[in-house]
Parts: sequence; C-alpha cells; structure tokens
Amino acid sequence: SLMKPPGEPPWIRDTKYRHFTPAMVHLSMETGLPEQYRLFSASNARYSDEAPVAHGASSALGQHPVASFSPGFAAFGADDHGADSATHVEEPSNGDDSATHVEEPSHGADTATHVEESSAAVVNHSAADHGTAAGAHRRLAIDGAFEELLKLMPQLGDLVDMATAASSSKEPSAFAKELPQPVPQPNFMAYGPKVHSVAWPALFEPKHLLCAPKSIGQNKVVALSPRGVGAIVPVAEHEDDKVQAEIFSLGGLNEAGKLAGAAWTQRGLHLITSVGKMLHCDGHSPIDGRWACQAAEHEPLPIPAGNELLAAAYTELPEDAKAASQGPLVALVLTNFPNVAALYRSIDGAWHPEGEVHVPPHSGSRPGLSFDGDDLLIILSGGEVHRRPTARGAAAQFHAAPADGTAREFCSACAAGQGKLLRLALRQGQSSAAWKPELITML
Repeated sequence: SLMKPPGEPPWIRDTKYRHFTPAMVHLSMETGLPEQYRLFSASNARYSDEAPVAHGASSALGQHPVASFSPGFAAFGADDHGADSATHVEEPSNGDDSATHVEEPSHGADTATHVEESSAAVVNHSAADHGTAAGAHRRLAIDGAFEELLKLMPQLGDLVDMATAASSSKEPSAFAKELPQPVPQPNFMAYGPKVHSVAWPALFEPKHLLCAPKSIGQNKVVALSPRGVGAIVPVAEHEDDKVQAEIFSLGGLNEAGKLAGAAWTQRGLHLITSVGKMLHCDGHSPIDGRWACQAAEHEPLPIPAGNELLAAAYTELPEDAKAASQGPLVALVLTNFPNVAALYRSIDGAWHPEGEVHVPPHSGSRPGLSFDGDDLLIILSGGEVHRRPTARGAAAQFHAAPADGTAREFCSACAAGQGKLLRLALRQGQSSAAWKPELITML
C-alpha cells in the first residue's frame, strides 16, 4: 500500500482498471497514433458573412481546418505571424507529464501557434494585434444567432396558439370520453344522500328540476325534459314513502325550440329556450295532462348571432318588493362561453347587463342553473353545487356532491326550504341501458 497513492482504495482501483492494456492507452508524445485519432476537436463556427482569409489559411493548424475554430478565435496565415516554424502543445488539465506533444514542421511550411487544453482551445495571439478581428467574428456569430431565432418566431407563435387552443378547449378528447368517471366516495360519519321513492314514467329523462314557490303552499317539484315532457312529483316528508309522478306535456314549446332553463314562480312556469325565446305557462298545475304555454311579454333575450344557450335561469322579485321599473333577472350561459353566466335585468321593458358569475369547469357537460332568492345555484354533473350570491356583501358557498359510491349524472338542483337542496340525477339501470331519474335530498 506504500507504493500506491492515497485516495480510492487499491482493491477498487485495481479491479476497475484490470482490463486496461498498453494498447488501449495513447499518449500525445507517441508517434504511432491511430488514424483519425484526436485529443481535441474544436466546434464549427457559423458566420453570416464569410470573412476574408489570408493566403496561408489553407494550411493545417494542428490538423484542423480554419472553419473549425470557435467564434472566439481568429485564423491567420503565415504572413500574419511572420514566423517560419509552428509549435503545437497539448497539455491536459491535471498536469500529467505524459500529455505533451510537440510538432515541428519542415522549413517553408505555413505556420501557426495552436495551444489545446482539455478544458478549452486557446489560440496564442496577441490581443493588441488581433483583438479587433476576434471581436468582429464574435459580433458576426451573435448576429447570426439572432437571425436564426427571428426565422423561428412564426413557428413558435403557431405552437403557442395550438397549445392555448388545446388547453382552453371545452370538448374532451375521444380518449378522455372513454375513461370511466370517478365516483365520489362516502366520508366517514357524513350525512348521506336520501333518494326519494318515486314511481317515474317510463322512458323519461328530465334535465330540469323546479321547486314550487313557498307562496302557493304546495310541497311539490316539477321535472322537465328538454323537449317539453314533464312530471309533477309530491315531495314526501320521509324519503321512503312511495309517491307517484304525474306526467304532462308543455303546450307551445316545440315551436320555440329546446328547453335551456326554467323556473316556477308565483305566476306559474317560466321557460327559456336555447335560442333565447321566453314562454310563460300560467297556473300551478296542468289541465288534462297539458300545461298550456304562450310567448312571454318580455323582449327577446340578447343572444349573439351564431350562439345558443347552454343553460339558463330565471327569477322574479316578490310582489311586495318589486319596484315599478325593475323586472325579472336571468342568468345565461352561452355555448361559446361555457365558463361565464351573464346576468341581465329587465328594466323598463329592455334587458340590461347586471353582472357576470364564474361557472366552474365542467368538462364540456351542461351545468344546471337555478335561483334561490338572490343566490345563483350552479350544479355540475358530479353533483357538487356552487352557490354564487348576486347581491353585494354575501359570501359564496359550496355544497359537496353526494358520496354514496353510486355513479350518477346530475342535471339540476333547487332549494326546498329549511336548508335542504333537492338534486335531480340520472342513473343507468342495472338490467337495461335506459337511464332513470332520481330525486335526491341533502342538507
């Protein structure tokens, strides 16, 4: 161990280098180096304009052509140096004595001085003689780099536009649509959802749920499909009590378009279609299975050309608090702007902007909108309800999704009083592919 330097243990070092033979180790002082063997190879420089080169530039400078020097080094011929001999010195960074190589060409050859080190290649030129040429080469290299970058700017702009469009797209990819949606898991000791026992009509898939106003004194809800089929459901005090849904149809809706939103006020039903038309259905119950509706007295809703309503909600001020000049308030979500609910107030017979409410991301599915007093209720397909106040000073609230481990698609929600929320969901039957509605109560 006295013959070996300290540091790495000898048994490790000897094992690591046991395959090394003299044929594998080459020193720079050797004359019989393999063909194309190089201890250092300088990088190629790229200049925008070809710089003039002296007549001696074609000579070999340390076995490298002139174009192979990096931008920081200038190439000069024999006449620039005024010398008849060339010296080529290679020194490794660790200062090993074996890495010294001196080359002396024959008399009359082109000359250059080239010092190569393992960390960098340094040309031994005087700064006073060649500083200006080297600085010009550096500037040319920088200008060339900027020119290349400017050429890439249009492609970089297109790439940014594509990335922005992909991140803001409301439509999920085909692969994402095929993935199973996560099912909320129940929390320990949490108040679970209560599913009402309702005998629904066959082949009935409602998307809108309307709670009866307190002024009429009826504990009922109305479920409506987008094409005008509805059902009145009495809300039992106990969820296990069996109730029968009474089916009916909305008269006059087919001519106005698909239903986008609705409300049940003390004057009856108010409907908003996807094209912005408004209908009023007088009364609080259908007659002979039909609830007659006609065009409302309000002006058409301000829907931009080429857009449709994805969701809508309607509310009125109570009769005792209604101002003479103020009319109903609507919330509109457009297909081209699915993350914003625009509020409009009817004043003196015209619709005026009242504000905007942020709609949480909903992965391309339709959010459900309804009003509870001055609050806008937004339900997403997972079942969570966001309560957004329209009056100043009120705080927003969040109602968690029902977590009983059942996969459902939630469509709508309404306030049933006493702090309870009624949710309307669709659930696929176990024995068939048909979807059946469910009425769910949660605090």
